[in-house]
Amino acid sequence: MITFETYEEGMVIQAIHTGSFDTEMNPFKKMDDLLISTDFQRDWTMEKYAHREIYLSDFRRVTEDKRKTLLRYKLKS
Repeated sequence: MITFETYEEGMVIQAIHTGSFDTEMNPFKKMDDLLISTDFQRDWTMEKYAHREIYLSDFRRVTEDKRKTLLRYKLKS
């Protein structure tokens, strides 16, 4: 399911990834595919980050298969 919400940092596309950091490319690929199929574009002018990873789980305490990470791209307004 895809939902659109507004955040203080502006328009973003994001996904929650569950699992190993080694497989984070899967949701990034889905986000890239969605952008290709829409009129939205990534904001590549961001000097601070190309994408944002927000760790919802403490990787020191949670098994690799249950780690949750919020992955986010900033979009052009």
